[in-house]
Amino acid sequence: MRRMAVIGVAVAAAGCGGGTGPAPTPTGSGSAGLTRCEPEPRPPVAFDRRSAFTVEEADHVGVRATYRDPRGRKLVVASGITGEFGEGQPSAGTVPLAGGGQAQVLGVGRAWTAVWAAAPPCATRAIIGHGFDRAGFVRVLQRMGVVASTG
Repeated sequence: MRRMAVIGVAVAAAGCGGGTGPAPTPTGSGSAGLTRCEPEPRPPVAFDRRSAFTVEEADHVGVRATYRDPRGRKLVVASGITGEFGEGQPSAGTVPLAGGGQAQVLGVGRAWTAVWAAAPPCATRAIIGHGFDRAGFVRVLQRMGVVASTG
């Protein structure tokens, strides 16, 4: 229960420092004009999009997309989906967002999650990585333009 509170506080705190990511776009199909929260930014070119699904929320449509690279690593990019990301994973600190603020990093071993808040209605943002160590996951987030480069 304490971890869920930490994640909730981390998401709320990240939102105070500004958000990152493009403005949401209106959707034209099936959701009666609700804003569609595209999973941006896209992973590096080596990652192919394998699947995506949408979650209709009260005032927007959240989207989660899954990507894989030839090495078998996986990235999941989620935007605007209400819920817990990284639940049960230990906190592994924060990283500075390229647009200001901080993202909470959770994980251990080869499974990592970065969670932050952006502007509503697509406020909840998360990127989940499998097959990376922490440093490699952060480097991919930097290449995606999510995390500020350190040098």
